[in-house]
Amino acid sequence: MKETHSEQQICYLCKSDVPTLSFYSPSGGDFRTCRACGLIAMKTLPSVAELSRHYNKHYYAENYKGRGREHFKDFAYRLRFFNRYFKSPGRFLEVGAAGGDFLQLMKERGWQVHGVELSEHAVRAGEKNYALPMFCGTLEEVRFPDAAFDAVAFYHVIEHLPDPRSVLREARRILAPDGYLLVEVPNPKGLDARFSRKLLESIIDYPNHLHLFPKRTLERLLTDSGFKVIRIEASVSFMLVHFVNQFFLRHRGQEEAVRSHKPLLFKVYPHTGLFSRMKEVVADFLRPIVPGMTLTVVAQKESS
Repeated sequence: MKETHSEQQICYLCKSDVPTLSFYSPSGGDFRTCRACGLIAMKTLPSVAELSRHYNKHYYAENYKGRGREHFKDFAYRLRFFNRYFKSPGRFLEVGAAGGDFLQLMKERGWQVHGVELSEHAVRAGEKNYALPMFCGTLEEVRFPDAAFDAVAFYHVIEHLPDPRSVLREARRILAPDGYLLVEVPNPKGLDARFSRKLLESIIDYPNHLHLFPKRTLERLLTDSGFKVIRIEASVSFMLVHFVNQFFLRHRGQEEAVRSHKPLLFKVYPHTGLFSRMKEVVADFLRPIVPGMTLTVVAQKESS
């Protein structure tokens, strides 16, 4: 993606005032890249009050019901990190929990769960469908006790926040000393964003995403927020996965699975079993070579 047109703007992350570069301009918006740290940000950010109105009125419909149990299998990639870093269930908080589907899955795996969500409609869905403890509002408004959780997760959340650093610092306060922070964000510098305008626009998701974080910028944000990054990895390019499936899956039913985003031969988010483990090994090999649409970070808080 070619970046042009310099313009003066104070960077949220590094506070640099060097001229920024235009990254992408969807209709009605303008995203600019800081030449000092690489942060990509919407030029004009909404207030917290504006965000609250937006997510209640527009982001979830009045009849929002959540994704449902049939989508629990889609969380296998998230569970991979929990299986790697946690020997037993503990206390889990998901910020931006939507309708509580992943929280319910974690609850069924033995975790003590809590959710924070800005949308009233989504919170009601989580309470109605699963009887989950969910708070409607921002993380700062809840005021959980210090060291209250063994794991805190932000799945496609911090790019929506006008001040992600303050929210991450609050997450650091409520995280146990040996706990883990898990963050997943869109990847604006992956192969998909570079070669597909359609996928780039889905990553930008204007006007929902306010900040976009390339890998080194995301690591800096977490470091500045008091965390030590343990692992950061990209998903495998969606374009590559789509191509592999289109090439190999010729049967009508299999092609239908591809069109419905349920690839059978090469699934990015593996489940269990020997064959799935083999696919996982292949995916781990491909991630740095053909990075895709998301970045996932595992971090722990630095000691004071």
